[in-house]
Amino acid sequence: MKPSGRFYAFIVILAVFIAVIALVGSNGGIFSGGDALPPETRVNLIAYVDLEGQIHTISPDGLSIQDTISPEEGFFTWPVWSPDGAQIAFSGITSGENRPGTLRLYVSHLADGETRVIYTNEPGMGPILNGMPHYPIWSPDSSHLAFMASVSQGLTLFLDDISDDKDATVVLRESPLYASWSADSRYMMVHAGVDHFLVEAATGQSVAEFSSQGIGYRAPAWWPSDSSKVALLQSESGVQGLYIADVETGERTLIEEIPVNAAFLWSPDGYSLAVAKSRLENAPIFQNISIFAPDGAKKPIEVTGTILAYFWSPDSSKLAYIVLTQDRGVLRVMMLDMNTGERWPLIDFAPAPDQSTIFQFFDQFAHSHSPWSPDSRSLVFAGILREDGISVSLNRQTGPQIYVVDIGPDPVVTSIAEGSLAFWSPR
Repeated sequence: MKPSGRFYAFIVILAVFIAVIALVGSNGGIFSGGDALPPETRVNLIAYVDLEGQIHTISPDGLSIQDTISPEEGFFTWPVWSPDGAQIAFSGITSGENRPGTLRLYVSHLADGETRVIYTNEPGMGPILNGMPHYPIWSPDSSHLAFMASVSQGLTLFLDDISDDKDATVVLRESPLYASWSADSRYMMVHAGVDHFLVEAATGQSVAEFSSQGIGYRAPAWWPSDSSKVALLQSESGVQGLYIADVETGERTLIEEIPVNAAFLWSPDGYSLAVAKSRLENAPIFQNISIFAPDGAKKPIEVTGTILAYFWSPDSSKLAYIVLTQDRGVLRVMMLDMNTGERWPLIDFAPAPDQSTIFQFFDQFAHSHSPWSPDSRSLVFAGILREDGISVSLNRQTGPQIYVVDIGPDPVVTSIAEGSLAFWSPR
């Protein structure tokens, strides 16, 4: 990934980040990350990063079922749930005696509390983004973990079979990189540079290269209802369009011409494709969101404004979208009811830095890091709330908070912990 619209740049490890962990001990191999959670409790949980760089799971009310999954020593961040809710991948940095910190990618099995290192960065290689050591994305069946990491040859996409102890396979080296999984976990579509590559999960190898270039977007989006079809931008003869491409037959359906820039996400039920468009090249702000059916027909619902990001609810009935406010650094979370067309504001808040990264690359993170509760009734965010007219329980305002927001027209906002980043379990 690279900030400011280009997804990736080599960024050295932050001096402050290293200073935080410079005195901690090293970790590696397999270890216990805390008391294991019984299977019946591993549902409807939030994984969050506290202000000391430790990762916990906690119930949405903030009062129970809290478990620490990261090692005791080090600084850890960016937890991501596997789709079956049984594992959490996360990144961390540790240091040994008289040597700088080393970035590692971990996977924790919640059933037994066992955590292992699945990747260690080369010495001296920093994060892929400011504050983000790696970008991991699970396959829908939770059997494989694809991840991006900085290596000496450049930004690299790896693929790891979680069931074995073999090293991760190198898939592609390119910059920028974006990827998404087909619903049956058979393929990844990778947008690498300006090209598209179809990667087979069984081998980790590219099995097809699409000749048409895509430059005005980031992440492809597989159709949830058909694992042979994927939405992507392609340019031909100077005309750029959003297509649904069939990777098996080569057939394409044009959804809409895209003059400059776009981002798009399928609803989980596969009935709606939300397409955000911008009139400015590489701009982080979109002017509208249109909704299309799989056959390319445009639906009557549309959103306009200064839109930064959006996320479908798991039941596809709602679209949460983030807009700018007139206050510098303050964002507003809006809610759209897809059945009625009604929309209403939820909260105004200043996002924590990592939360801002989520919004900046939302069309990639929506495939891996969900703010939605499994029942589609609540959202979770990290930052500082602007409290005009809204009462927040526990009233913690000394640092970034983890907020749970009920999505009704009269939202209830609960501060459940101090932290910089949080994501809901998938079930």
